[in-house]
Amino acid sequence: MEQGILKMKENEMGERLFKVLEKIIIIFLVALVILIIKDYIILPSIEQSIDNQKFNGIITFKNPLSINDGYYEMTATAYTRHPDCISPELDDGYTATGTKVREGIVAINVNLVNEKWIVDSVLKLRQRIYITTDADEPIGYFTVEDTGVFKVGDVKGATKKDLQWDKLNCDIYVTNIETARNMGCQPIKVYPLN
Repeated sequence: MEQGILKMKENEMGERLFKVLEKIIIIFLVALVILIIKDYIILPSIEQSIDNQKFNGIITFKNPLSINDGYYEMTATAYTRHPDCISPELDDGYTATGTKVREGIVAINVNLVNEKWIVDSVLKLRQRIYITTDADEPIGYFTVEDTGVFKVGDVKGATKKDLQWDKLNCDIYVTNIETARNMGCQPIKVYPLN
């Protein structure tokens, strides 16, 4: 009889333990769902202020220029991991958003203002874009994942019109320096997709 009572108590304890574990799992799943939803809600604000170890500062965004007819008239240059394009101390193989440098990405302009890196472009980090030539020939789909300090703003005596180039240029990643040099600076149309 005592064994039967002990067995019943063990079963009751097992059921209680199971119910406690079940409640813990449910709480864990609810917390996980809340965290996932929170990431989707907070993601836009994360894009507004990204801690970036590469620049030891904070990247923030200025208001973009207005878009006409669904696209920006911009210029395109090309860059690669060659030392003529990226100084070796900044070339860790990763973009400003933390992804690996690869084809299909573009870089946009940043400026150092009051010890903070400011994204100064009509485009935004993590934005998907479609690029065509000025004559509407397709170039391809890209994601804005990298940044760079463009040079026009560094020229002494640069006018506001000259500085506009920095905001209206995107630097397309290519795999070799010859391709980057041959591309030069071309007029393009950039269609934001998100």
